[in-house]
Amino acid sequence: MNRRNFVRNSMLAGVSIASATTVFGKENKTQQKDKPFNLDYAFHDGMFKNHGGNDFTDQIKFAYDKGFRSIEDNGMTGRSVEQQTKIGETLVKLGMKMGVFVVPKGGNSANSLAAGKKEYIDIFLQGCRQSV
Repeated sequence: MNRRNFVRNSMLAGVSIASATTVFGKENKTQQKDKPFNLDYAFHDGMFKNHGGNDFTDQIKFAYDKGFRSIEDNGMTGRSVEQQTKIGETLVKLGMKMGVFVVPKGGNSANSLAAGKKEYIDIFLQGCRQSV
């Protein structure tokens, strides 16, 4: 094997690979910008506080720009009607979905549907009515 040809071919191969990686890498990044995730991931209030700000609706807008299309809000029932309305309007405007939230049931140990007691069922149903 001729050493000169080996070195030259090796250099050409390296340059080809480097330029192809650069071209395809930029193209791939451009294609993924502003593209939603393939799966319907949801985030909750506070996850993007350092990027989107303290206001949950601002965090929703930030997350939308990053590819999220749903939220979850375990504290939704504890928010004021005005806050809930603002969040709902933001979701509608962006075409996003509301995911899970927690139905108030008096605390983790306050009741258990598995116990079959009427008082626990009443607490659960009251929380469902409040949530709706």
